Amino acid sequence: MTRAELARKSGLLLDTNLLVLLVIGQYDPKRINGHKRLQSYTSEDYDLLLGFMSLFRTFATTPNILTEVSNLRVFQTTPDGQEYTAWIAVDYQSFCDLASFRNQSHTRFSVQALADSTLITISYADMQGSIDVYPLH
Repeated sequence: MTRAELARKSGLLLDTNLLVLLVIGQYDPKRINGHKRLQSYTSEDYDLLLGFMSLFRTFATTPNILTEVSNLRVFQTTPDGQEYTAWIAVDYQSFCDLASFRNQSHTRFSVQALADSTLITISYADMQGSIDVYPLH
């Protein structure tokens, strides 16, 4: 299939391993080699995946694939009801909409638990108090 033919296709379905490669590569390509699920991949494979993905306009996955990749999906919903995944939280990562947290306003993101998960929350006041006790510097 030529590049022009690929570009006309409606989208690319990312399976579990490629989605893990994409998420870890976007987080830090140096971590690909050390990730337990990516032992057969390299940062060059990540670059190849990005190049291949650039041939497509849209990307898709399934709830089952997302469940295998992560426990949490962070997404936005547009006024017309379309959902766009903004972040997939992998083990030992966290998520916070800092702008809404700092401004104490509604977040533009929603979080979907894809598997049994533990969510830890902290109030703004408690976070400010912990910064006083444990400075960031």
